[in-house]
Amino acid sequence: MMQGRKVLALIVSIFAWVVMSNAQTPALLVSYPEYILYNGKVVTVDNPDTTTNLGTITQAVSVRQGKILAVGSNAQIQILAGPQTKSIDLKGRTVLPGLISTHEHIPDWAYMNPRAYGTVVTDNDAVSRYLTGTPKEQAAKLQPTIVEAVRAAKPGQWIRIYSDWGYLRVNMGAVSAAMRPVISKSILDNLAPNNPIVVIAGAGGVVNCTSSDNVGHRA
Repeated sequence: MMQGRKVLALIVSIFAWVVMSNAQTPALLVSYPEYILYNGKVVTVDNPDTTTNLGTITQAVSVRQGKILAVGSNAQIQILAGPQTKSIDLKGRTVLPGLISTHEHIPDWAYMNPRAYGTVVTDNDAVSRYLTGTPKEQAAKLQPTIVEAVRAAKPGQWIRIYSDWGYLRVNMGAVSAAMRPVISKSILDNLAPNNPIVVIAGAGGVVNCTSSDNVGHRA
């Protein structure tokens, strides 16, 4: 009986040690990185907007089987090294993600970005306004935005109103549906009788009658 109790106590002790050891081991060490790049400037570009903000910039990155396991400070990443991890000192060099654009239409998005378009075409050339928010919020803002733009424009000056389709145009269909009840040629004629105006809303655009008299003018 005494011998059986000793064996049971030993099994319990071993089980407790295994549980405690696993609890103290970082989960990422279960499959430790093949490479760690540290002491650098790791630019993640995890900010999806079109500003100059590139998002999170860290010091180090860990990689296994061609995939990034984690990014963070030198201390956060180096602690993940396993017995065969190869560590590479970047010595301050910059690491960028792969930048691939297999199909791009720069004219499709450049005029929709206030910073890009506004650098070339100011309100002295054409009054431009950009809607933001959810599709429903943009639809609610449309007519007040047109009224404000008309007040800011000189008679005969082009007015441009652009909706926000969201990152990678995920909201294009929803924006089109939300805008449909609140925009038409007759609405634009009433709101902007003395100015050519174009409203790009989702997958399509609407112009007023005055714009047909200004074909060929820069819009």
